[in-house]
Amino acid sequence: MQKKLVYIFMPIIVFLSFINFVYAECDYDTEAKINNAAGTVRAEYQTYEYNNNYYDETYDEEVSESYWYGLIHIYNLSDEVYVKVIDNNGNSKEYTADDVAADGVIYVGTGMANEVKNYKIEVYATDSSCVDDVIRTINIQIPRYNVFSTYSQCLEYPDYYYCSEFVSSSNISEREFYKGIEDYAKRLEAEKDNQGIISQTAQLIKNHWGAIIILLVCLGIGGYIFYIKFYNKRKGKKK
Repeated sequence: MQKKLVYIFMPIIVFLSFINFVYAECDYDTEAKINNAAGTVRAEYQTYEYNNNYYDETYDEEVSESYWYGLIHIYNLSDEVYVKVIDNNGNSKEYTADDVAADGVIYVGTGMANEVKNYKIEVYATDSSCVDDVIRTINIQIPRYNVFSTYSQCLEYPDYYYCSEFVSSSNISEREFYKGIEDYAKRLEAEKDNQGIISQTAQLIKNHWGAIIILLVCLGIGGYIFYIKFYNKRKGKKK
């Protein structure tokens, strides 16, 4: 009888022991350690120029071409967590602490910076039995290189949006660029004229404030006298 009871309860005891073991592996301190590790993960982007020099046999000359590329830097990835990098098209790739370079950084190339690219970096626990869902998400946007930044008009209007070397908006046509910078120039000129009028008015008041006060006082007195006479005249007519 006792042997039968042992056979019945032994699997239950082993199962309960397994549950306690798993729970012990993912206690509060372990989960806190994982969350802290995820919280230290940091990411930023870099744009860099690649120069390609080659000899053009057709024109018998050396040719130099330059292209701009994007690069994501991921910092502080530890053994407790890993990251999943997801691009615009939903393609993803996972990186662990084993992928960290000698300088402690993970480098993720994003290709040519010819369009705006948005990336999601999801941080997960290495031990999925403890934390099995995404812990945090880091959003990174790679701006695109703006070819209009090299146009001569941008030397005169460097603060115009499409004169920035990198922009976070979609591409525009050359016609739209010229029209936009023309409108921008007109707006600047109008603002300059308005500021000039305001400045001249302020300077006039500053130089002739005494005469202006006298003039205002005279106008006030004249208006008051006119009002009294007008009021008395109307009052006399009513009588």
